[in-house]
Amino acid sequence: GGTHPRFAVGESTTLYTLKVFRLLARRYDVPELEPLTSYEGCRDEIAPTCGTKRHFGFIRHEEGKEPDPAEFLQFSPPSKVLQTSHLFRQDTDAYLFHTAIGYGCDVRQAFHVEDVELADGHVAVVGRRGERHEGRYLVDASGFRSPVAHRLGLRRPPEALKHHSRSMFTHMIGVRPTDACLRVGPEDAPPIPWVEGTMHHVFERGWFWSIPFNNAPGSKNPLVSVGLTLDERLYPKSEELSPEEEFRRFAARFPAVERLFTEARTVRPWVSAGRIQYASERTVGHRWCLMSHAAGFIDPLYSRGLTNTGEVINSLAWRLLEALAEDDFDEERFRYVDELQQGLIRYNDELVNCSFVSFSDHALWNAVYRVWCAAEVPVNLRFDRFTERFTDSGDDGVLRVMEQAAYPGLPVPGSHGYKALFDEMVRVCDAVDRGERPAADAGRELMRTVANAPVVLDHLGLRDPDCRFVYPKPEDLRRMAHWLRHEGPDELRYLTTGVDVRGVALPSAPHEERAPVPQ
Repeated sequence: GGTHPRFAVGESTTLYTLKVFRLLARRYDVPELEPLTSYEGCRDEIAPTCGTKRHFGFIRHEEGKEPDPAEFLQFSPPSKVLQTSHLFRQDTDAYLFHTAIGYGCDVRQAFHVEDVELADGHVAVVGRRGERHEGRYLVDASGFRSPVAHRLGLRRPPEALKHHSRSMFTHMIGVRPTDACLRVGPEDAPPIPWVEGTMHHVFERGWFWSIPFNNAPGSKNPLVSVGLTLDERLYPKSEELSPEEEFRRFAARFPAVERLFTEARTVRPWVSAGRIQYASERTVGHRWCLMSHAAGFIDPLYSRGLTNTGEVINSLAWRLLEALAEDDFDEERFRYVDELQQGLIRYNDELVNCSFVSFSDHALWNAVYRVWCAAEVPVNLRFDRFTERFTDSGDDGVLRVMEQAAYPGLPVPGSHGYKALFDEMVRVCDAVDRGERPAADAGRELMRTVANAPVVLDHLGLRDPDCRFVYPKPEDLRRMAHWLRHEGPDELRYLTTGVDVRGVALPSAPHEERAPVPQ
């Protein structure tokens, strides 16, 4: 509907995002995706306008108070070669757009879809002026206003999702670094400066983000992406205030947050929306697929947007290529794509809802945060084991086996133990949300569950509620690898032994003195 370059949300990447991009580059022979897997690649191959992201930072705030440094949390996922970034989407998207043209894509910019045709033998999109484009399959990646979802009435009712939030966001200049706005001593400084990551300033049923593009040497971009996401039931949208006025009034409630934006100026129009959650009854059908944000969306917390998109592309593309080659578009061929997307929406809905419930109490939030952290290293190691074997063998079947997981869309999709831990988090937080128990009591119970869960990896600090900064050093990772190989749960042993619980042979384990650091 628009033209490039253009503004887009989804600017913060994760380590898993980069792994998916790298796999897409190699599995489908699109090397132009590789620059997105490192800050240096973005800077040198695309534009010097992206920022670096070395951590997820979380600071909890209460109205009228300075934040308590005992409640600071920072997570830095270990990686040998990949460095997550803050993507300046107008530049990275334009780069990918031009890449698609180079591969033969026919372009229609400023094209507004008036209707879609979904017939037995073809599909077509029809523009406002009646121009018609026909094909054999339709991938709808348009987002909330999906023409296919509208045409088929696919949107689920609002009560189908637990989480509630609305959002407002823009780009600003003159945003101060979080490090300069905190009134704490050097003993409370995290291992990585706050400014070098994605900052989440959380409060009861809401959070601010700060995503700097100006936080790395070589960046020529002075902008910072900022936003506010909050439960619209507790904080109804004001019709009397502009988005910027509402944003600044909320920031003024929290002294350290207010200092972030004292000198900041807006450089582009604000976007402000009501409740942003939506989902679809189904996401694939005969000759069509709703992809990622056309299928559903929950909340930008935890930076899952680009990762989900990459995962869906990875599972859809090989099926679509085979369907085109065989001229067979039977829905059963694409059933897993729907299972994956429904799982991604469901589990993200529950995780973010639990997080919002927990923001009002540090004990509960600290435990929920650790359930999220507990998935990050295992899921990256799992991805590594499969992609290493694919790289060594060139056998695409290895990657198809990776889809054979018990819980598609779960942060650790093949782990029964993590599923049990996740479900316990949901049970506890749902009870708090219903007013059946105090948050602090629930937090202590959930923290005991985390500390005793076999699938929570040792030597990362996740079992210790007083460990504020998860920043594993090489010796920590070596101890973790030894523990995982000799004492860890059977279902995760394959992360180092090379054989998973189904007996599928995976790459040989690294030498015992080496830690299985995600690549």
